[in-house]
Amino acid sequence: MFLEIRGGREPQRIHSENLLHNAGAALYDFIKFDLRAEEEPEESYEGKIIKDMRLVERFEQYLKEKHYPWFSVIKSWMLENLTATLVEEYNRRFGKGRIYYGITGHIPIVCLNAPLWNLSTGKFHPHEALLTRVRIPNWPGKLRRELIRYTAEAPLVLTNVRGLTRVLKESLEWFLGLEASLKSANGQIKKRWHLESAFYREALKEYLRKYPHNELRSDLDFFRWL
Repeated sequence: MFLEIRGGREPQRIHSENLLHNAGAALYDFIKFDLRAEEEPEESYEGKIIKDMRLVERFEQYLKEKHYPWFSVIKSWMLENLTATLVEEYNRRFGKGRIYYGITGHIPIVCLNAPLWNLSTGKFHPHEALLTRVRIPNWPGKLRRELIRYTAEAPLVLTNVRGLTRVLKESLEWFLGLEASLKSANGQIKKRWHLESAFYREALKEYLRKYPHNELRSDLDFFRWL
């Protein structure tokens, strides 16, 4: 909560405006707009190859035989059924050109011109940054297909002028660490990645068609189990 301080010393009252919710909603409106610009076309070249190889149909047949929810077994099915032979076939059809994949990172930060405090064990402790969460209408909606990870309540980093440099520095270190991890993956993972990512995207397209984005309850979201 935000307190109005009289004369810089005495707490006056709790601020009535929902500043965090409004700021978070504005930041996530931009994030949703920015990510929509990177959405793939409905029929991609990779998707056409997956369709020609009938891989989603094979997965669908497996689900009918076993009566499993698709989201509970898709990863294990990929591991067992996307064999080295299929990997070679997919890569052959795709061609030998260089393939570029990108990851976009967003870190929603609200910078306040005020000190930050946390109440713990009955005492207030100063902080340079705090992590909170806000409810965003229709979050994440259609972006469930694009995000690596998300939560029902969207995270929001609070900091102030004093802590902003540290927050930005640690955010950059996190992103560079992720980049280094991807570059150091072994050759087998890199070889399978093209087929696995293409199949996964096409499977999501198939099964998400059955669920309108605004009817997926975040507390019952099957994406939490993937």
